[in-house]
Amino acid sequence: MRPQSWEVLAGQPFVVKTHVRATQAIPGARVTLDVPSGWTVKGNGDIGTVTKNGESVARFTVTPSQSLVAGQRFRLRALMTTKKDGTGSNTALVQATAPVRGTLEPLPEVGDFREWTERNEVQSLDALIDSMLSIPSGGTRPVRVDLTNHSTQAQSGAVKLTVPAGFTVAEAQQSYSGLQPGASGSVTFTVTNSDASLPTANRAPNDGRYPVQIETSYDGGSAVEPGILNIVPVTSVPKAATAPTVDGTAGPGEYTGEVIDISTRWEGSAAPATDISGTAQLTYTDDAIYALFDITDDVLGTVLPPEDCKRPRRNDNIEFGIDPRGGSPNTSTVFNVALFPATRDPANGNPPCYARERDNHQGPGPQTAPGMSVASVVTSDPYTGYRIEVKVPFSVLPDGIDAERMGLNILVNDSDTQDLAAQTRVGWSTWSGVRADPWRWGVARLAGYSTQPSAPKEPIIPATAALSVNSPQTILQSSADGVAPGGWTALPANTLKINSVTKRPDGVGVDLKAKQNGTAQLFVWDGSRILTRSTVPFRGGDNGKRYVWLPLDEALPTGTTLLVSYQSGNSTMGIGQRLR
Repeated sequence: MRPQSWEVLAGQPFVVKTHVRATQAIPGARVTLDVPSGWTVKGNGDIGTVTKNGESVARFTVTPSQSLVAGQRFRLRALMTTKKDGTGSNTALVQATAPVRGTLEPLPEVGDFREWTERNEVQSLDALIDSMLSIPSGGTRPVRVDLTNHSTQAQSGAVKLTVPAGFTVAEAQQSYSGLQPGASGSVTFTVTNSDASLPTANRAPNDGRYPVQIETSYDGGSAVEPGILNIVPVTSVPKAATAPTVDGTAGPGEYTGEVIDISTRWEGSAAPATDISGTAQLTYTDDAIYALFDITDDVLGTVLPPEDCKRPRRNDNIEFGIDPRGGSPNTSTVFNVALFPATRDPANGNPPCYARERDNHQGPGPQTAPGMSVASVVTSDPYTGYRIEVKVPFSVLPDGIDAERMGLNILVNDSDTQDLAAQTRVGWSTWSGVRADPWRWGVARLAGYSTQPSAPKEPIIPATAALSVNSPQTILQSSADGVAPGGWTALPANTLKINSVTKRPDGVGVDLKAKQNGTAQLFVWDGSRILTRSTVPFRGGDNGKRYVWLPLDEALPTGTTLLVSYQSGNSTMGIGQRLR
């Protein structure tokens, strides 16, 4: 089914085409169209014989009722009947709209997603994402309302923005005029969080969602659209009289600013303050920002070796993020570092470690953040938590700092087990998905600091991700369910075959046959380890046959499997054979 458009207007006809395809001739086919009550349908659905491997189209004109609510969705159903070949059906969605629709400005990535749904004619997926914007606690921001004329005539009208208690809008309404059919425009309001005592982040009711309403008038009526404001926390960071000594403690006069509570549950199980809670204090100098984190914790989770200083969701640690300009749509333009209070390195005193995560330059801390300093104090006998102090040079940030809008967030991962899993996560600006949403981080204003010119650094994205064709677990799964490794197009099942396997104490011999050029990855896998592996290209010759010897240093354990992936162009497959 292919409606003429996704958005429909009350009382305005639109065309629906139904396409019928068949692998054999189907005589006497007829299509009928079911529509919501109050709608009408015109059109002849008698399409006669659908030819073998052919296509027939039935065309209908559908007129919605005169009373539609903008944003409401309706399902249309096409039913095909035949004289002797059974029936078939399909459905399509359309959405009621107003002659002029006013919607809250989208976040950049949301705008990209909406454009993608339009290009691929899957606008119904747009319902997955709410329209929302953030505003600093006690702050003011512009709020744009985007206008689109869906009617067939030029439109003029006004837009009103209604906000909940604790917010004000400077403009009673904003007018627009001469908006042509199919054209878009916008109006902008100035919104203030006038009551700075309102809860921020998910400390507020309804997961921090403060609802707004956009009422847009047009010739002959008006329509209302919803939107959401999120309040993010704000702090003022004082300048240090002298640079703090990074030693894991707060020396006299080093940190004179606000003590920030970072104990709000972000994810996971609720826990008392003795289980996980914390505070943070910040200061800055001419060339760096300093932070001291004091964490209360009752059980120290797994302590990682230094070489595994990454992936902070597995144990006890702090994630510290800085968005120099504020409002970044994603983390490619921010600085974000994971701070681990200790490592399993007794020869060097079990020191802390740090690594940049999902940011402008991800990787090991000393390599990606030169000049950064980290110190920690971990309590013992009994263990009651830890402190981490950090210096972040401004030079490692991905852009110059806007002293009034700098984004900042602090998240704490808490693990009470030794299985590399955190149970509770707390923090400052706490929202579902906030690790990827710097536009909802808090705001840190650097008192007395002069905003620097923007000088963005190009993101450095590591290209070292694992390939599914090199993953024994993925190949094992592919051999069972037929799903191509890596989500590529699946090769035909007979593209690669294991003709024979020879097992000897010192290795495994494998005869392979491939029907097209590609690369095979072979693994002897015992369920937890790769015992031996090899990469074998097939580039023509040898009639597509190759013998591969896989040497072994030990006897084959019970449960060992030979796993082979094969990639040819952008297509893959996985096969396996039990060895013992």
